Amino acid sequence: MSTASKALISVIAFVICLVVILPFFISSDDILAQVSSQVEKQTGRSLFIDGEKKLSLFPALVLELNRVRFANLPQGSRKNMVTMTSMQIHLPWMSIFSKQLNIEKFIVIEPDILLEVDDKGTANWQFLPVNNTTLSQKASPPGQKTTNAVTPQHPPMSLPEGFDLQLGQIEIQNGTITYLDKRKEVSQQRIKLDKLNLAILLPSLHQALKINGEISYADQVFSLASTLSTPVEALNRQSFTFSIALTSTLANLNYNGKITNLGEDIRGTLNLSGDSVKKIALWQKLPLEAQAQAFNQFSLIGNLHLNNNILRLEQLNATLDELSINGEADLHLTTPPYIRSDINLGILNLTPYLPPKNKDAPGLNTDKSPPPSPAEKEGPSDKQAQPIVWDKTPIDLAALGAVNADIKISSEQLQLNDITLGTNQLNISLKNKRAEIALTQFSAYQGQGKGTIKLNASTSPYQLNTEFSLSGIQAQPLLRDVIGFEQLIGSGKLNFSFTSHGQSLNDFINQLNGTVSTELSDGAIKGVNLGALARSAKNLLSGNFDKMSLDKDFSQSEKTDFAALNASFQFAQGISTDNQLTLANPFLRVSGQGKVNLPESHLDYRLNTRLVNSAKGQASTEKTSGLTLPVKIKGPFHQLKIKADLKSEASEQLKQKAKDKITDKLKDLFGN
Repeated sequence: MSTASKALISVIAFVICLVVILPFFISSDDILAQVSSQVEKQTGRSLFIDGEKKLSLFPALVLELNRVRFANLPQGSRKNMVTMTSMQIHLPWMSIFSKQLNIEKFIVIEPDILLEVDDKGTANWQFLPVNNTTLSQKASPPGQKTTNAVTPQHPPMSLPEGFDLQLGQIEIQNGTITYLDKRKEVSQQRIKLDKLNLAILLPSLHQALKINGEISYADQVFSLASTLSTPVEALNRQSFTFSIALTSTLANLNYNGKITNLGEDIRGTLNLSGDSVKKIALWQKLPLEAQAQAFNQFSLIGNLHLNNNILRLEQLNATLDELSINGEADLHLTTPPYIRSDINLGILNLTPYLPPKNKDAPGLNTDKSPPPSPAEKEGPSDKQAQPIVWDKTPIDLAALGAVNADIKISSEQLQLNDITLGTNQLNISLKNKRAEIALTQFSAYQGQGKGTIKLNASTSPYQLNTEFSLSGIQAQPLLRDVIGFEQLIGSGKLNFSFTSHGQSLNDFINQLNGTVSTELSDGAIKGVNLGALARSAKNLLSGNFDKMSLDKDFSQSEKTDFAALNASFQFAQGISTDNQLTLANPFLRVSGQGKVNLPESHLDYRLNTRLVNSAKGQASTEKTSGLTLPVKIKGPFHQLKIKADLKSEASEQLKQKAKDKITDKLKDLFGN
């Protein structure tokens, strides 16, 4: 055997003897004493090991500690800030003979970590010694700050000269982190992350810290990748760069930016995207009824600034389904949250985002057939008209209490069901379940307007106030799109002011109080020819029975043209009996008054129609025909009947004819 071979065998034998014999001479308690001493010296907190302590020398020097506890602040909600099932420390062989403790690998199994801020704002995660005392300053958790008028001032911090912490690779297996904030201004917030499986690389406080792995929040698993430029800057309250990427089946989030003062000031770029808002709402157990094409894909890109409990988004570019949003917004992290924003929505179609209609009470009618095509709308239809039924489904406006807001919204086009608006601007204010929507700029149906809607959902039943003033409006498309009424053509003014209360659309209609007035010109009433009806009545009274037609349904082929139509209606509990209507055309003068019953969708109206002998127009001063024809329009809105009321007029006519005949007979008998 050669000398080299003998030497190699000797070395191997020595190592084997060292592995077998050394544990009897090196106490794990001695190593533990060094670890505990270093921890307490650097943090001011005690480290306890209640379980078994093991020291393995092969294949590496590994210290295993079971049932480990790390003390919390004395005023903390529980005794220990950290507990763990076991902790494995991989040490360089020679570190036990030196005065400095270096750790190559650190494995933590089932840690339970509590991060908390007490009711006075003291944070338990700040424990580095300053001027030989333990730091226990009022601090805010990452991303938040106390909302007191006076901001707590933090003393300058610096690590001891030459201090460093080299933990190498840290592994966290099946861990839990709980964040608890007891301050009243944040409503005692509690957040829990569990199933943490992370790999943390910390070669030095002066080098980048990297975190990769998985975490779970509310049973949703997120993959995590994060980098912090230099931990020493963070610990010294200096600015440091930070990036994080969270990916899951619900959403993907990326942030890159700069953090100052332990998270009290955060700036950077934010990128958020996902495939379904519905799934996120379901995950958070938030009620969200939506149509299939609504609340699906979303994205958000913008510059982020979080300071003084305010999250500000600038140069915001967001999408939701087919919608595109640009502008800026502030989110105040209060309870409830407060939103301030000024955004442009471009072309906005809100129809898909309305709650789906109840199949048994679909809003204004019970017609369950598919909506007609544009061609069907234009052409005649044999389909029987359906009665109007006001939806009795309770409306739940509890969501108004989830947030306070002041929002300015402008758009180039706004569509809501069949209602289409042009350029418009809305100011929306939400506060304590009270909503106010102010339409400050309105362009639609070839006209202009403004108005307000006020809704108070803080009381039961809900209270509603609305007031609108429109001018230059085309009546037919407006009324068609709003209430499905197409019989009125013309342009002019429309004003209405209403109050109501209730829990459903049916309630609001039954409790409707207020006024509506209109001034229209150069238009027509489709469905009835009042001139022809009046002439038929005149023929009847003249004995021309073959030319009569006095009992009619509404027909799209009939119409009454007018140069001016003015009307005003006063409603009380959804019913108008105090109203007035006047209409003028070259051959007619019409005035009207009657009963409009919105709750029962019924009309009982009387029109007094006078024929004009001249064709000089409504400005003519010539006498009328002398015939005033009462016309009654009566029936449910979907089956109105039109009849000439000849009783009073015929009575007078017959009396006169009888008188004339008697006079003629007397003349024959007695002469002049």
